[in-house]
Amino acid sequence: MQAAMYYPNEFDGIIAGNPGFRLSKAAIGEIWDNNQFLKYVPTDKNGNKIVADALTQEDLDAVAQGVLDRCDAKDGLKDGIVNNWEKCDFKPEMVEKKIGKKKVALLNAVFNGAKNSKGENVYAS
Repeated sequence: MQAAMYYPNEFDGIIAGNPGFRLSKAAIGEIWDNNQFLKYVPTDKNGNKIVADALTQEDLDAVAQGVLDRCDAKDGLKDGIVNNWEKCDFKPEMVEKKIGKKKVALLNAVFNGAKNSKGENVYAS
């Protein structure tokens, strides 16, 4: 995107899918997400946090299936693809029985994102 802004005559056209803008704010969002994971991750015998174990493959599968169950057909076709994500109203609480309260709290914190002092999202992708 930067090259297109600085050298617009070098391009006949631009195809951009979800380009990243405001990368400094995106970095704050990423730090927020990482800090949320650190609150909920298990530790090894030495007390080191194991971020990779915050959500197991079973947890991720349960969330993915929950999203599909709730949102797949909202694009008019139940085909295993969520194409109308704007209408997807999945909430982590919908799979709480499968993943537990702590992991629901983690997902809600990450999904809600970092906020400024006014309660506004710092960055929304």
